[in-house]
Amino acid sequence: MTFLKSKHYLFLVFSLLLSLNVKAQCSDLTVNTTTYSNTGLSTCGFGDDFSSSSACGSSYMGGDDFVIVYTPTTTGNIDIALTNTGSWTGVFVTDLCPNNGGATCLSSNTNSGGNPSITGLSVTAGTTYYITVSTWPSPQCTAFDINITTAAGPPVNDDCSGAIPLTVNPDLNCGTTTSGTVASATASSQSSTSCSGTEDDDVWFSFVATNTSHSIDLLNIAGSTTDMYMSLWSGSCPSLSLVSGTCSDPNSQTVSGLTIGQTYYLRVYTWTSTTGQNSTFDVCIGTPPPPPSNDDCSGAIALTVNPDYLCGSTTAGTVVSATASSQSSTSCSGTEDDDVWFSFVATGSSHSIDLMNITGSTTDMYMSVWSGTCPTLSLVSGSCSDPNSQVVTGLTVGQTYYIRVYTYTSSTGQTSAFDICVGTPPPPPSNDDCSGAISLTVNPDLTCAATTSGSVGSATASSQSSASCSGTEDDDVWYSFVATSTSHQITLSNITGSTTDMYHSVWTGTCPSLTLLAGSCSDPNSQTLTGLTIGQTYYIRVYTYTSTTGQTSSYDICVGTPVPPPACNGSLPAPNDACASATSINTFDGYCGTTLASYTVDANSAFCGSIDNNSWLQFVASETSVSITWWITGGASCSSGVQFEAYSGTCGSLTALSSSCVNPTGSTGANGIFSFSGLTIGNTYYIMIDGYAGNVCNYTWQAQSGILPIEIVNFKGVAYAKQNQLTWETKSEINNDYFIIEKSVDGKNFYPIGKIKGSGNSSTSITYNFSDLDINSRNSYYRIKQVDFDGKISYSFTITVERNEKLIYIYPNPSEGLLNFNFNNLPTGQYQIKYTNILGVTIIEEITLNSNSSSLKSDEFKRLPNGIYIITVVNNNQEIMTQEKIIKK
Repeated sequence: MTFLKSKHYLFLVFSLLLSLNVKAQCSDLTVNTTTYSNTGLSTCGFGDDFSSSSACGSSYMGGDDFVIVYTPTTTGNIDIALTNTGSWTGVFVTDLCPNNGGATCLSSNTNSGGNPSITGLSVTAGTTYYITVSTWPSPQCTAFDINITTAAGPPVNDDCSGAIPLTVNPDLNCGTTTSGTVASATASSQSSTSCSGTEDDDVWFSFVATNTSHSIDLLNIAGSTTDMYMSLWSGSCPSLSLVSGTCSDPNSQTVSGLTIGQTYYLRVYTWTSTTGQNSTFDVCIGTPPPPPSNDDCSGAIALTVNPDYLCGSTTAGTVVSATASSQSSTSCSGTEDDDVWFSFVATGSSHSIDLMNITGSTTDMYMSVWSGTCPTLSLVSGSCSDPNSQVVTGLTVGQTYYIRVYTYTSSTGQTSAFDICVGTPPPPPSNDDCSGAISLTVNPDLTCAATTSGSVGSATASSQSSASCSGTEDDDVWYSFVATSTSHQITLSNITGSTTDMYHSVWTGTCPSLTLLAGSCSDPNSQTLTGLTIGQTYYIRVYTYTSTTGQTSSYDICVGTPVPPPACNGSLPAPNDACASATSINTFDGYCGTTLASYTVDANSAFCGSIDNNSWLQFVASETSVSITWWITGGASCSSGVQFEAYSGTCGSLTALSSSCVNPTGSTGANGIFSFSGLTIGNTYYIMIDGYAGNVCNYTWQAQSGILPIEIVNFKGVAYAKQNQLTWETKSEINNDYFIIEKSVDGKNFYPIGKIKGSGNSSTSITYNFSDLDINSRNSYYRIKQVDFDGKISYSFTITVERNEKLIYIYPNPSEGLLNFNFNNLPTGQYQIKYTNILGVTIIEEITLNSNSSSLKSDEFKRLPNGIYIITVVNNNQEIMTQEKIIKK
């Protein structure tokens, strides 16, 4: 009876263990047959069997595992297929329980999309194998169906002797293709080559050359891996020789130097050394057309010279089938192995050359200009050009010049096509030198009602000596104005053309003997000059920052006059040290205040700076938007100025109004605009004013009168890898002509960077976008200047776009294979790493979910042959977070 009770007790314990999903280790399911099928299985609740094992090392092993103890009854090859799984699922085969430190990985396959499989696994009757199904840690587990079947035999073209004959297409269109697969393929009898990848599942094809060069393409690749490799061989099976230069990781190559009528053998295999691959593909042999007629200088195509920059006449060209010409290689960059030639007769001393509408295998083109008689030519100095546009100077009118065009890459078989244009720059502008300076109207205020249009097109370096300013003054133009005040503001706006990066400086004296005005070198497109002499003539030198010739930038230039602060509307207010006792004001017109040192900190709400001696105002909104001009008029200790911010809500529960922070204003004499919108008429709002770092300053405010003709909401900016993207929305528009986008690098001095047409009158929400490509500043401040059809001006609130540091650092560069990815405050999420060759072909795509970590190491780079690659990291929206050129050595 006692024994029976014990058995009954053990049965209850065993039943309890089953109910708790507790399993005997590595025995979730036992299979003692060669073929097997089962449905409705699941890894959920079965724990992690790889916790102490490095066998089949994979990040997929962090989730729940289901282990099948498999003992086949026959010897041979099997296929293992999983279906109906979740994403991020893997299947692994080991010779021992996977948590055994001595376990050996026999085969594995993982698939981020689910349903992984293993093909052609060799098994021995009576030997026990452990088949483990596992998942990436998120999701933690998955359901699955499993099907174990006897593998098919090797394909008929498993060795060279069974090579499948291919049809050679008469062109590059791949009208005829042949299907192939590496499923169950084995290593052939040919020896391993110096090609990369592992030739353990190679299959063979053959073709008879009908041309001295043929293209080879692997198309429609699918299956366990899409990373294929190929090489071309000559001779008779099994004694074959590798055709030099035909090892190809890219799935397309052009092979030259072939013998017409000779049979060649194509070896195709997967790059990976992991066995059991089942990749399928189509293979195509194409025939490039004959070399173009302008393959050498003697066949150069004559180009029409346009009388202007407009490229009304262009000529089409291509490098398809082009060969290296007889001209020697130059000191230009790129590889001139597919160069084609054009010619033109100079009609002026300078001409522009443009490559446009580039398509095909690569868009990275190169060109150079030559003089002389074919085939004896000389390179025109300075005419090597990687950019697709250049201006060549110092030409002789009536002389013939030759243009050499080729792709930058050394990879053969390029198919790039393009249009080429030769243009003629206009004559230099009338204000090309100081003596022709254009006189500007001085505006009585800063509204720039009177502006003058200008351009640097065809401008040359003036006779004035170079100054200590930055940039290159090789295309400078000149303006003059007579000072009507001791202070004037110069603004360049509406900049368009080849570059928007302008520079200007201010000079005194009499042409040509001028002296640079101290402190007037300005990279920003707006600056305020002080200490001027009323009635004196000043000269403004405007040019593009770049040293690249042939710039066509145009702009508007304005000289404005800062308006002095209005008289105080009454005496300075009584102390208003706390939000609860905030001073009520009815109007901002002529309001004067101070940041008394005796004020104490009232940290009633979050502030955009550090609070030292703050005070408070409150007002009842009579408009939906407020725009205030401020002046710093002095103070006991005012070296940095004042900072302030506006709030909604109630004291103790305040919310800062979007982008309403001014921090700081600058010292005595500084002035600017403080704007905020989205107000509800009749509601009470608060403004906190603080002396920056404890500064004691006096200030004056003047309100911009009138209600905004539009209401700008949702104004925001986002920093991307190559631009700051601005967006804003209008709920309705009345009499709205256009927007001017203004930028500042210090939060104080704004300058225009773009113009967008408004919608006139609208009662619906409209969203506007603008991209700022000038991202050299760490922080950038933006505001929107709105102008209606009557000339009325209003301003949005100011936003800040921060570019603290790079989000991602990739190193080392060059690298022998291991790459480190260091994340710097990268938002949590899923990111994709793409490895692209210089042809623009993506070779590897890798997914990491470790963006919340500080770093990631990847050895995917080891798989690639030496060369130059573009590493790109994108987020879920395919927005580029970083992009770097890395050298593999």
